[in-house]
Amino acid sequence: MLARNRGPRDTIIMDPDATSAYQRLEDRASARAALIAELGNAHQELRLFERDAGFWDLDSAEFCAALDAFLRRSQFTRAILILHDSSALEGRAVRLPAIIERFAPRLQVRETEPEIRSYALGVVIIDQSVVLRRPHFDRGFAALDRDPSAIAAAAKLFDELLERSTPAPPARATGL
Repeated sequence: MLARNRGPRDTIIMDPDATSAYQRLEDRASARAALIAELGNAHQELRLFERDAGFWDLDSAEFCAALDAFLRRSQFTRAILILHDSSALEGRAVRLPAIIERFAPRLQVRETEPEIRSYALGVVIIDQSVVLRRPHFDRGFAALDRDPSAIAAAAKLFDELLERSTPAPPARATGL
């Protein structure tokens, strides 16, 4: 499954204000805004796979506030972040490590095995009801999709990545 199947969704550009199942998010700012908005509506689970903390700005005040609120919503909420490289969380990050410490083990950060670090498709799944996909780490756009088959495919991919990951070195909150 780590190979990518291309389909018609990869080339269709739709109106971001449309209520359709698919939306192309043209830049990082709109992708981040969509992630924060969807996380604000989440009630169960966040599953995120990315190269590092950069594209989604995982240590930003906005993301960390949304993540904190999500995890406080219920004792049953959980989040798993799988990164190829979690080193940015070790020294420069301040907010996210504090949230990780506060909510472990419901919030896990994992790193992929070295053998699959060339895999370059990012994915975020929220509550099994929406998926945010990045067709390649080097591209600055994403897609939001509510189609059940797209969500199921993303969940299957995430499960495979989870099997090929290990707990990341602990990130320590500094400078708070």
